[in-house]
Amino acid sequence: GTDITVLHVGDSRAYLWRDGTIRQVTDDHSMVAEMVRQGQITAAEAERHPARNVITRALGAEPNVIVDEVPLAAQPGDILLICSDGLSSLVHDRDIESIIAVGLTLTAAARELVQSALRAGGTDNIPVILARVVDADDATETVEVASETDDTTRLPATPPEETTSTARTPVVLEPTSS
Repeated sequence: GTDITVLHVGDSRAYLWRDGTIRQVTDDHSMVAEMVRQGQITAAEAERHPARNVITRALGAEPNVIVDEVPLAAQPGDILLICSDGLSSLVHDRDIESIIAVGLTLTAAARELVQSALRAGGTDNIPVILARVVDADDATETVEVASETDDTTRLPATPPEETTSTARTPVVLEPTSS
């Protein structure tokens, strides 16, 4: 296996996809996530809770921040998904799981995840990073990575006659062999 450590602060998430099943490996640092962990509300209630965007831990909010370290024993074929709430708040885990399970390239899967969030009404930024663990004996790289974002600049004071450009071109961070 390959040891991976995910460092995490805030409400962006990391998921591990293995053998057709996805599971969230980070805990959101938000008021409603804490309420769910304490049994005060259900996960379904958290999705609609008025304080769902209240973050309890974030970079830059305080001079010091506690960073969660999540160790993972990854296996060849595992896919790590890192995304913001721009994806996770709009696209259900089972739909994320299905998109990855189709077997698209990482670039195509990242693009489809962003498009799914946009079709669901996404107005927030939607960065998506997918990394596949590959067998070191079969490839020169041990991790294949692709990323995608809606990359739309949203400025509240933008005059109506100005338009912003939306780039949806995936960025491959490391060379991969197909």
